[in-house]
Amino acid sequence: MAADRSDLISWLNIDELKSIQISFYHIAGLPISIIRRDGVPLIPKVGGTTYCDILVQQSAEAFSMCTNCRLYGAKECLNLKRGVHYYCHMGLVEFTAPLVIDGQMVAYMSSGMVFDRPPVEREIREHARRFGIDPDFLWEAALKIPIKDQNVIERAAEGLYNYASIVSASADSRIRSRNAAAEIERAAQMKSDFLANMSHEIRTPMNAVIGMAELATQEEISPTAREYLENIQSSGKTLLHIINDILDYSKISSGKMSIFEDRYSLPVLIRDVTSIITNRLRDKSDVIFFYVDIDPSLPTGLFGDFARIQQIIINLANNAVKFTNSGFIKIKFEKNETSGNTIRLKVSVIDSGIGIKREDQDKLFNSFTQVDSRRNRNVEGTGLGLAIVKQLVSLMHGTVSLESAYGSGSTFSFEIPQDIADPSPVSMLDNPKKYTVLMVVQESNVFKAFHSSADALGIHIQGMDLTEVSRSSITAWLNEHKNIKRSVIIDIHALNGGFIEKSGINFKDNPDIDLVLLLDVNVDEKSLSIPDYVQILKPPITTISVSSLFAGNQDNTASANDKKKRTIIKFTAPTARVMVVDDIQMNLKLAERLLARMEIKADLALSGQEALDLLVKKQYDIIFMDHMMPGLDGIDTTRLIRRFHAKYTNTPIIALTANVMEDAKKMFLEEGMSDIIPKPIELKTLNEKLLQWLPPEKIIPTE
Repeated sequence: MAADRSDLISWLNIDELKSIQISFYHIAGLPISIIRRDGVPLIPKVGGTTYCDILVQQSAEAFSMCTNCRLYGAKECLNLKRGVHYYCHMGLVEFTAPLVIDGQMVAYMSSGMVFDRPPVEREIREHARRFGIDPDFLWEAALKIPIKDQNVIERAAEGLYNYASIVSASADSRIRSRNAAAEIERAAQMKSDFLANMSHEIRTPMNAVIGMAELATQEEISPTAREYLENIQSSGKTLLHIINDILDYSKISSGKMSIFEDRYSLPVLIRDVTSIITNRLRDKSDVIFFYVDIDPSLPTGLFGDFARIQQIIINLANNAVKFTNSGFIKIKFEKNETSGNTIRLKVSVIDSGIGIKREDQDKLFNSFTQVDSRRNRNVEGTGLGLAIVKQLVSLMHGTVSLESAYGSGSTFSFEIPQDIADPSPVSMLDNPKKYTVLMVVQESNVFKAFHSSADALGIHIQGMDLTEVSRSSITAWLNEHKNIKRSVIIDIHALNGGFIEKSGINFKDNPDIDLVLLLDVNVDEKSLSIPDYVQILKPPITTISVSSLFAGNQDNTASANDKKKRTIIKFTAPTARVMVVDDIQMNLKLAERLLARMEIKADLALSGQEALDLLVKKQYDIIFMDHMMPGLDGIDTTRLIRRFHAKYTNTPIIALTANVMEDAKKMFLEEGMSDIIPKPIELKTLNEKLLQWLPPEKIIPTE
């Protein structure tokens, strides 16, 4: 449906029209009017003659005839698509050009009002009598009207048409821009709505699949059944990772991704990342050596978006894991430059994997792209990981680079500026010269990694092959390094190869000599018979873990993620009154069982109305509310609770939602909810939210 003319006319630029009006008047020397289609002037006329002005002012009939004349001329001009001139009912030559917007004539520009030959007195006096005007007065006015030749009139008519065409095109362009912007916004909203719905539809069943599998693994079951369940969990989390990639890419491309900067600990970031990648490597059938090289002078505390930086590193490292089947993977943390209170943090992920052809490297960061698809057809993924990395780094005002040799591995690096929050170095030893290390390891990469970290810290390190180990060789090394702290580091191969017996050293009764066993990523220490006096160093090797080893603070070598996993259940709350609202029975059952881990007995509601009915009977400490439900959805139910149940004004209502888009989170909070738990529900997240929102007196710590 075409827009109303009164709406369209608002798209005319009045200042632009005034400028053209004055310009035309000065160039052509002719009066010019700009008039709405209904005959009402849009802008006051410039120039004019008493002849026309008096006539129009004195007679309604003449005014109507003038309006019809101009409309006729404008329509002729529109049909012929050129400037045209005509004789008006008063014998004057006029020309009118239409102003057309969105295919409709909304106004016109009118000029001329001249004679192309001398006026005939008899005709003028006849016009005066017809319209009730003094004939002498009108004749005198007619004699003052300019007489223009045909060529001047035709050029002026064509010029006015060109001016009108420019104005019309300008208004049309503004409308097209507005419509295009509206269409882009509409399409973006449709995409956002689709992705939110897709996220909800997939995450809702995955909530039950992953959650029930997690609960089942904690039961007394056979090893085979446990393996099946762990595979279900792993596959479910892979699917969620793909969904998150799609959602993240959508948020970035629509400009809705934000960077949230806050103070964070660089050692915690490194430890969390290395823990995740170490666990990922356990799924590989082949042994891949993984280590982390850290500039020990890097600041401990930085300002930045911890979660997004972690996401970037994990995306790059996951790619390395996918495409590396033997050899090594190394993550390197360094600072490229320092300026005042800002550093450029550089992180590189280096692997000995399959590498990338030079002709494929430029397109690698494109969306939905996996190069060498025939070779990599068994590798899962959306092809969005690197596109997301590039755009996230760009949002942080950083750069991404790639170096690769086909068949020999790749190095992906990114640099981002980060403000310093705590300048103390991540890993420094007060006096590195008081330490020395002897390494007896089979894998050269292990020696190289440890040597790199030890060398960065300033520690002397020496290697020895197991075949060279004897009482005399070890004694000679010990005597060579008297009066300093001596550490002997061995791997499983050396331990099983009889290193302790061959060395002839009683490590148990020599506390000044440390014996350290470096475990392999796939080895479970519980399956080994390790003497009590042997220290354990778990992979991956990092500058921080090596520093902690010598500083006697080995607890720091455990990742923050590992600590969290060991302490998921931090409390019980048997007296807490909790309600869970969800329209899917399986989700209610899952939430009920997860809460039971904290000894919380929850009331369950299958709809918003059931929840409202329960509120009348009890007073709850916390309400978990699903979002998308038939009838009263979570937002409607929350509004009703906040409006009509005064005793629940300050009760926490936490959204249980599969919609993890940023706009949705903002909406939940604006609509009166207190917090959000994304689906699938994780026990760790549930534990943290309960600790945060339950009344303190209801919480009984378990640690």
